[in-house]
Amino acid sequence: MKDIFYTVIGLIFLLWLGVWLWNSGIIWIILIGLIIFAVVHFRKQHKTNKPSAIKSKSKEIIPVKVHKTQSIESHVSSESDSNLIRIQNHTFLINPDIFELLYFSDGPLQNIDPNAEEPSAISFNLPIDISDNFEELGYYPSYQQCSASQRYNYLCWLCTDLSSVPDIGFAFILLDCLERHIVNNEQIDKCVDLILKLQSILKNKSFSYYSTTSIAYAAFQFKRTDLISKINLENCSPQLQVLFKNQLSTNDLINFAKLVHFTNNRYIKRYPDLFKKALSADLSKKYGEPYFKYKFKDISKLSKSPLMFSNMSLNEPMLLNGKIFALPDPFSSVDFCADIYKELQKAHNLVKDFLKIKRAADPTFSKEEKNKYQSKSKKRINPDTGYPMSTDKQIKSAKDNIDMTKDSIDYHRRQLNDPEYLKFLPKKTSAQKIRDKVYYDFLLKKAKAMYLYKCGKWDDAEKEWLESLFSGLDAANRLRIMYQKENRFKDAVKVMEIAWNSPLVQLMEGDYPELTTAFQKQLKTAKNKADKKTDIDRSKLKDKDFDLLQQNSDELSNKYLNNNN
Repeated sequence: MKDIFYTVIGLIFLLWLGVWLWNSGIIWIILIGLIIFAVVHFRKQHKTNKPSAIKSKSKEIIPVKVHKTQSIESHVSSESDSNLIRIQNHTFLINPDIFELLYFSDGPLQNIDPNAEEPSAISFNLPIDISDNFEELGYYPSYQQCSASQRYNYLCWLCTDLSSVPDIGFAFILLDCLERHIVNNEQIDKCVDLILKLQSILKNKSFSYYSTTSIAYAAFQFKRTDLISKINLENCSPQLQVLFKNQLSTNDLINFAKLVHFTNNRYIKRYPDLFKKALSADLSKKYGEPYFKYKFKDISKLSKSPLMFSNMSLNEPMLLNGKIFALPDPFSSVDFCADIYKELQKAHNLVKDFLKIKRAADPTFSKEEKNKYQSKSKKRINPDTGYPMSTDKQIKSAKDNIDMTKDSIDYHRRQLNDPEYLKFLPKKTSAQKIRDKVYYDFLLKKAKAMYLYKCGKWDDAEKEWLESLFSGLDAANRLRIMYQKENRFKDAVKVMEIAWNSPLVQLMEGDYPELTTAFQKQLKTAKNKADKKTDIDRSKLKDKDFDLLQQNSDELSNKYLNNNN
């Protein structure tokens, strides 16, 4: 306003001066120049004098570095966009296809109770910041626990079309959000389509497993059988695969070997094609085609196991309307497991007989076979211990299994303290209760032992397995395998005998005759090896070590059997 006043006064003064000095051309040049300046000044002032809300309509770009060579940009066009959010001086135009699916724990868009502990819930109060260094989220992330830069990167990712996933943690946070909608029977089709899109982009087994479980939940819980056709059965848990299918392929049977306690996988590893051919031939002879066919007499009598969601806050009864959604577990059927075990054992025997004939007919075959296998099975050596170590992929898988095992144990223990869950499950016998407690008490120790073993830290793995020796035959088997690789044949026999004679082990494996029969055969074979290879035996354990192991066996057996927890 002051500029206008002084400009008008200036013009009046120059007009008066121009009349007084009419013949001076200089005055007219100054007057014309001032008029031009005033017009330009007024137009510029008009543009910059708009309210702040209009000013912010200018195009804003929010860049974020998500990888050394990758970047994401979110473009904000107008504050009138319904999917636009502003957090601490940062503006984000969220992808409209997912905006209505998001949860907000506070602020103007709050749509979920903060006490729900929803890991995907976005908060307007938590800090966000741009950083040059990209921080990966990893497994089981939550928006609340992210750093300021991780939150910023995640929000920027939500502004894209999601055709690229720079961090698996981003996908898991979004999956947590989609799982809650599915559980609440909200926008299921939209959530499933988004899950399928992420599955097509990502090649991550853990994400595929949990996201497929979410779709399966909707199919079973809400009788959405149309969704089953969208599920990639290879991504399902073995239990879901058996329930969805009515026949199993040779690959299925081999993949389920451990679940039916078939641990003699020597020929499966060394001669996979030959083993499959033998298995296929036996199945074709029995069923008319190379598939294992089955039918449960009464599926309702099978033990049930709850579905596990990626979103840990959903693995609680109170958040599922006071109920646990559980599916029948086909592997709880002793007959079903026994039938698969028999098929695998038949294939094992067929391969064994074929190789025996082949070696007899061709003396050079045995040597060529040994050299061929050894060339394939070369492993790296841990420079600190001198023991072989597995591939990086196998080591990472074993490490991830430790985290998953921790979550499984925590979930199980929370369930035991939940009266709703206990009411839901059939009443267990005292023997079943003991089995459950022993299983979960030693589960993490065994997972750690396997990780140490794959890292080439065999001495540390040995300690963990020895402490787990009385929780089941699997620990004794693992020690047998490791000891025989070290030429510790007598040690292998002794630990197997101690485990076998433990009353606690007998209780744990009592319902699986195929497993105990196989273990007896392995023990017999181990004894034969120890007798034949005394000249190269390098056993380390002394009598006092075995006495201590036996003492621990007796103490632990009494502790659990007498229920002195």
